[in-house]
Amino acid sequence: MSDLISKLAENEYLVLELYLIFAKNFPEHEKFWETIAAEEQKHCQLLDGFYDDILAQKAEVNEKVFSIKAVNDSIGHIKALIAETGKLNSGLTMKRAVAEAMNIENSMIELKFFTTIISKDDATAQKLKKIEADTKNHYASLKEMNARLK
Repeated sequence: MSDLISKLAENEYLVLELYLIFAKNFPEHEKFWETIAAEEQKHCQLLDGFYDDILAQKAEVNEKVFSIKAVNDSIGHIKALIAETGKLNSGLTMKRAVAEAMNIENSMIELKFFTTIISKDDATAQKLKKIEADTKNHYASLKEMNARLK
C-alpha cells in the first residue's frame, strides 16, 4: 500500500527536480519553470500527507486499478533526463525540455496516477482533485509554450 504512494511521491519529487534544472538551463524561461515547479512542490507535500490520511482511514490505495510498473518507468525516464540535463552543455533545447515535460504530465493524466488513492472524506478528495487539476493545467501551459517556441 505505502509502496505505491512512496513511488508516486518519488515521481513528483523527481519532476520537481527536473523542472528546477530546466529553470537554470533556460534562464529566459526561468519564471515559467519555477511556477510549475512550485506547484509540483505542493503536490509532493500533499502526497506525503496521504500516508497520514491512510493511517487515519481517510483514504485507501486501490492497487488493482494501477500497475506500479508505470510509475517505475516514469521514474526511470525522469532520472535519465536529470542525468542528461544536469551536465554542462547538455545540448538540451527548450523545445525538447517542453516536449519531455508535456510527455511526463500527459502520462500522469493518461495513466491516472492519482486514481489509485481512494478518498473517504472531502478534504482528501480535494487534495486529489487539486493534484489532478494542476497536472492538467501544467500540460495545457506546456502545450501553449510549445506552440510559442520555434
